[in-house]
Amino acid sequence: DRAGDIWMGYFPSGIDMVDRQASAFNNVSHSSNNANSITDGGVSSVAEDELGHLWVGTGYGLNFVNRETNKVTRFTQDTQTAKGLSGSTILSIAKSSDHNLWLGIWSGGLNLLNTQTLVFTHFLPDPNNPNSLRGREAWSVIEDHQQILWVATEVGLNSFDKKTQKFE
Repeated sequence: DRAGDIWMGYFPSGIDMVDRQASAFNNVSHSSNNANSITDGGVSSVAEDELGHLWVGTGYGLNFVNRETNKVTRFTQDTQTAKGLSGSTILSIAKSSDHNLWLGIWSGGLNLLNTQTLVFTHFLPDPNNPNSLRGREAWSVIEDHQQILWVATEVGLNSFDKKTQKFE
């Protein structure tokens, strides 16, 4: 990360941080008795935001870890509102140039999280729309230098133009 610490996420122990300057080892884990813990011990993806906070994807949701306060905010599946994910398991996390997060979801397509409003936009395959996402499992997501989003799914590679809101 920006401080030189090393973060390792794995199953089933959560995420470990090696503080290289203090020679310390810290763990952020799941505890069913602690609402301030991450949603699951199986960590599949991690991203650091521009303020140094962590976004941790697990088998049961997305977690925001405020590194200043050590407070964890959980985001879980809720397909009925824009306040929730379109699925439970986070496969991938990518930060975009506008400081938002793109999330690959197992069987839930692609989610965009506006990090200012904490509102999700869900992108799923639509057989009636040739410009929709192809595939339901977004295994990998990355934004290129032209701000085109590339999404690898079980069906193939998708490109997404954020200006036109169309997949190819």
